[in-house]
Amino acid sequence: NILFIYFFSVEERVRPGSVNWKIVDEKTKNPFKKGVNCKEAVDTAIRNGYSIVGIGGGDIRNGNKKFILAIIWQIMRDHTLQIIGGRSEEELVAWGNSKQENEEQHIKNLKDKVKLASSLWWINICKSIEPRIIDWDIVVKDPQTDEERASNAKYALSLARCLEALVFCVWEDLAEVKPKMLLTLLASLYEVGN
Repeated sequence: NILFIYFFSVEERVRPGSVNWKIVDEKTKNPFKKGVNCKEAVDTAIRNGYSIVGIGGGDIRNGNKKFILAIIWQIMRDHTLQIIGGRSEEELVAWGNSKQENEEQHIKNLKDKVKLASSLWWINICKSIEPRIIDWDIVVKDPQTDEERASNAKYALSLARCLEALVFCVWEDLAEVKPKMLLTLLASLYEVGN
């Protein structure tokens, strides 16, 4: 149940009006209706123009990770491109830098492992959007260990979700500084911040 509800909520958020809610039964325990829900999730993806070759509702119901991730990647890409529009990565990074307290925290790009691995850059963006959500007692100001960096990364993603940003990445993407995934997070925060 949770998986197809996730698909519907994300597809609806990225492309409002794309889900046929008359077909969807959100609280069903009936296996047949679950199959109908999963088929509708795939049909919605097709209506949204995603490439769904060889993927059926049964693949979602059975938890086929390869096919589920194929759909999620396309939704994520669509969402990011909608937000970015004509903006470049450099413009989004400049926006993120403008949310930092001082220039020492500015980054050159989303490959800046020295400054981004701590996740403080992301936490400061969230703070600039809504200062009241930050609990500075949780934030490690100068993370030295992998555990401290992981803690900050998890907290940064929690903050982004609290701000209702559509988060497709995981905390490891922040801690390991994976630029493509970081761009999706930056685009979502940009959307929320504007």
